[in-house]
Amino acid sequence: MRRSSPVIIAVAITLGLVIAAAGIFPWSILAQFNVRLWPRIPWCVPVGLVWLSLFWAYLNGRGWPSSTAQKRKQLLRARPVHGPATTWACIAGATGLISLVTLYFVAIQFVNLPPDAFRPRSVTAVSLGLIVPVMMMSAVVAGVAEEAAYRGYMQGMFERHFNPAIAVALVTIVFTGLHLLGGLQLLPLAIPVGATSVVLGALTAITRSIIPAILVHILADTATLPFEWGLFGRLPVGRFHTSGIDMLFVAAVVLVIVASIAMVAAFARLRQIMRARSSSPSV
Repeated sequence: MRRSSPVIIAVAITLGLVIAAAGIFPWSILAQFNVRLWPRIPWCVPVGLVWLSLFWAYLNGRGWPSSTAQKRKQLLRARPVHGPATTWACIAGATGLISLVTLYFVAIQFVNLPPDAFRPRSVTAVSLGLIVPVMMMSAVVAGVAEEAAYRGYMQGMFERHFNPAIAVALVTIVFTGLHLLGGLQLLPLAIPVGATSVVLGALTAITRSIIPAILVHILADTATLPFEWGLFGRLPVGRFHTSGIDMLFVAAVVLVIVASIAMVAAFARLRQIMRARSSSPSV
């Protein structure tokens, strides 16, 4: 590492956290206001989309100051993925999604908390007509804001000074730590959260775009939030403490292993394609 490494790390982490907060907190405030004001109409969703569009446009190089426009666009890395890389990015993302979501439901069985601990207080007080669109929008906001902050700006700055593996590792430490601020009771979730950061970070580093990571992040949240919010029954929190290892647990572990093997193979193929494209004189 260079002598300026601590400064680089501090600046990248600070900037990433500020960006994540700028994308997520305004939406959270809007959703809370919607619960209190006109809760029969999900007006926070279109307003939130406007804010998210402005947020995205600025990070992608729009707005003042124009002197930082190109730098902002480069750090966001919102590049489209073309050709065979698109197919293999989808395969890697799909198998990764299956593995990560299943791993989450396995790990949460070891968490010693009541299921309601993951449910926002306002969920039980309003109708499904508001909760469902708010939940879906929450997944979109988290996917866009967090990937722009962590895999875009933060990881992008790290990759300029360290190799991609170190960059992904540094982002994973920050990402996992922030998602486990609830204390040691959430420690089992460090495995799926850390694995998610590694998968999304690797997907971004290989494709040099955050677009695939955003899609996987949104789909993962869309799959888990309905259970956390109690819309699809009880979340299996702490189930292992009462039922122990049963056939459902074994089946989930097997699915994680099989999906992970398929994901690694897809990542390897995707990496080959991206390397061949980089070395091609026509690119």
